[in-house]
Amino acid sequence: MEPSGSFRVDGLVAVVAGGGTGKPHNPSPFLPPRPPDYRILKKVRHRLCDGEGAGGCRRKEGLRPRPPAVDAISKETGFVNLLIANSGIYGPPKSFAASDSIQDLRKRLFEEVSMESFTETFHVNVTGAYFTVLAFLEVPAIQSQVTITSSVSGFSRDENSCPAYAGSKAATTRLAKHASTNLAVHDIRVNALAPGICPSEIAGVVINSRRRERAA
Repeated sequence: MEPSGSFRVDGLVAVVAGGGTGKPHNPSPFLPPRPPDYRILKKVRHRLCDGEGAGGCRRKEGLRPRPPAVDAISKETGFVNLLIANSGIYGPPKSFAASDSIQDLRKRLFEEVSMESFTETFHVNVTGAYFTVLAFLEVPAIQSQVTITSSVSGFSRDENSCPAYAGSKAATTRLAKHASTNLAVHDIRVNALAPGICPSEIAGVVINSRRRERAA
């Protein structure tokens, strides 16, 4: 075996599904510039997602047994080596604050956050990512691997971690663990990535809020 061929990606097909900003524009910075036979199909949108806004997953109405994107990729390449389920929105940017009175805390977290916006964060970040993985299970040769984008926020108890986003990413990590065990019998490897703060619109919300706190 030639050492130079150990990490080659020639001919591999990767699908990055979900998201409109941030990491989807550069999901794999460790990969070399794509050679002619290496294809990445970015920001795949099918009937599972309506494609509007960051993440784009809003509803499942009209979902077919095989979404159009799955059919298109199956016909074009015949296989997928890597699926990155990358749906994500930040959700309501409201978090705990030790300096708040209990009245102010209730006002910000309860009165200023709708249940719909809180639930939507889970719908996009958890349901969207999970059903994207399920939609691609029939694609031949997907036995290589699936990567689900989680976040370090799913492990954080810092007051700056917004409950909706942190909770959804904790759930995403748990689903990835569950899928990794139960899809192993089908030769499908599942992992979750939990990146820290990196350049994206979602991270910008956190960075800007902390800058304002330091300035105060």
